[in-house]
Amino acid sequence: MIKESSNPSSLAQYYFFNKKTILEKYFVQILFIITIIICLLFFIIKLPDTYVTKTTIFSTNTPWEISINGKIEKLIKKQGDQVKKGDVLITLHSSAEYSSIIKMISFISKISGTKLYNEPSSILTELSRIKDLSLGEVEEPYQNFLTLLMKYDQKCQLQEKFDKMKYESSSLNLINQRISNLKEQQDVYDSILTAKKETFENSKILFKKGIISKQELKSFEIDYLYNKDPMFQVQNGLIQSEESFIGKKRELELLRDELNYLKVDLLDKFNIFQNKLREWTNTFTIKSPTDGSISYTIPLEEGNKIDNQIIGYIQQPIIKYYGYLYFDQKDINKMSADPKKIQIQVRLDPYPYQKYGIIKAKLTSVSKIATKEGFLAKIELEDHFNTSKNKMNLNKFEGVSGEVLVIFKEISLFKKMTGNNVIL
Repeated sequence: MIKESSNPSSLAQYYFFNKKTILEKYFVQILFIITIIICLLFFIIKLPDTYVTKTTIFSTNTPWEISINGKIEKLIKKQGDQVKKGDVLITLHSSAEYSSIIKMISFISKISGTKLYNEPSSILTELSRIKDLSLGEVEEPYQNFLTLLMKYDQKCQLQEKFDKMKYESSSLNLINQRISNLKEQQDVYDSILTAKKETFENSKILFKKGIISKQELKSFEIDYLYNKDPMFQVQNGLIQSEESFIGKKRELELLRDELNYLKVDLLDKFNIFQNKLREWTNTFTIKSPTDGSISYTIPLEEGNKIDNQIIGYIQQPIIKYYGYLYFDQKDINKMSADPKKIQIQVRLDPYPYQKYGIIKAKLTSVSKIATKEGFLAKIELEDHFNTSKNKMNLNKFEGVSGEVLVIFKEISLFKKMTGNNVIL
């Protein structure tokens, strides 16, 4: 029995020594209980089983760059506008007016080779209706084309020349027919004249023999000479007709040569003018390379001078971003029957995820055959480049690299630590 004491220090010493005795008495039991609790926690606490690798991001429809080298004359398309391939987005400063170039391109596109050759007057009339043209850099080729077109219209009026060619062709046929008739007539006169000449020669022999008189000889001579004169007329007519035929034919050939030369020269000047218009549009207009929406990455104002700089992108309407990675056999065994349950996070190297956030992705396919690198898998970004912090909704990421964190089904802390990570 403990004696009561009024000394406080003695009382404290008593309790202290008794307590130590209790801890010593139950130490093993308490340690066992704590060990059991810790072991249970190892099996109860779940941690995600992860796999980290690298990938490079690609896209099905890459955004198209827009670059400028020059002074902005006019902003035709604004931020966010929907555009079609070939739409003019911006015009650059030029000595020509864009509206004049557009008018001329529209007009030239309606001119075919046939119309150029057959209707020069109509083309000149239509050109005269286009007022206040300011063609600047393409003024010279335009004037060259216009001058030759006027010459072609004035000196070689096609309809008249074609009509004349038809007339000349018919005249040549008539002359040729006349030559044929004269030759036939000449053949007849040749036969008659030969017979008359033979008769006259025989009459001279008979006269010498005294069989016929001098008067009869004279009559044979007159008959011969009378038939000889029409022969000369036929020959002269034939020579004149042949000379006329050759002259007309030469005139027709020169006419055709002139037309052909002018046609070639006119078409050449027309093509040069067309090419200069095309060069102007390529140099002084910025066109959309594809369908989509326009996204400028820098502030733009009319009058700004920009030297060889990318000013934005054309974002195509349907675009998917994807990447490839490899799994080894151990990681393949961790996959459940439904790959959709696997969580995938992408962290782009140029944009630290602590600041910009992560990008969610999904597993779309896994190869069933392994290569030396492993099993090839394809992932697809779920919401383009929108991140968990919404700080990376930028325009172009084609070819950017990043880290991929693959999260499989959660496993116990015990399995995590022992490496027994195969999920059955």
